[in-house]
Amino acid sequence: KRELRQGLEQSLLPRVLHLASRADAFAARSGGTFRVIRTRDDLIDHLADHLATPRITAGLLSIEGAHALDGDPANVDVVADAGVRMISPAHFFDTAFGGSAHGVEQHGLTPAGREMLRRMEARGVLLDVAHASARTIDDALEAATRPVVASHTGVRGVLDNARNLSDAHLDGIAA
Repeated sequence: KRELRQGLEQSLLPRVLHLASRADAFAARSGGTFRVIRTRDDLIDHLADHLATPRITAGLLSIEGAHALDGDPANVDVVADAGVRMISPAHFFDTAFGGSAHGVEQHGLTPAGREMLRRMEARGVLLDVAHASARTIDDALEAATRPVVASHTGVRGVLDNARNLSDAHLDGIAA
């Protein structure tokens, strides 16, 4: 515990690893009523099992805002090894990887963000553009070779603000 506390003071990465291990421990203690989804086969198996037993559930480990990567795209491999399957480049503020819809500069993907995306795609980790700036979404849709998701957001056609997706972004994500 002491080492974990010291690591948390210097880095956010140990916290992700700790929380991922807790999710795994929870799944192990659940008697099969909860599982962590890591692969397509895990999801297919869960959906089939859930039809037969609706009380079982599953979770997908995700990082909202890539702050826990400590500015290093190589840490995608570390969190992917721990089971993380979705990452957004920014949350409530701009990061070393990309601009936030709530950020000051509203910049797009940085060179580190492009490297993060490349590593994510190589590991099968989804890019989530929730909370990303419009420029980050534009850059992500241009650079991505695999599906991009917006896990939670609104639509500018309903409420026009920087947090919500434009029609062009919706079309790009759908494509």
